[in-house]
Amino acid sequence: MKLSKKLAKLRKIKKLNQLYVANQLGVARQTISNWETGVSVPDAYQLMQLAKVFNVSIEEIMKDVEVK
Repeated sequence: MKLSKKLAKLRKIKKLNQLYVANQLGVARQTISNWETGVSVPDAYQLMQLAKVFNVSIEEIMKDVEVK
């Protein structure tokens, strides 16, 4: 699974919208959209913040993610 799909899946499982996640991370909603469509990827710090927002571990986020 691609990281973009995993982020979108986790967000939807947690019933959060992109704007809420963006506000929690201090980024634009478009940034979340770009991550979920694969246009860009979050950096390590942003992954840690996403883990907190989604209430999961970074390991859970990265589990089954394709690495190239």
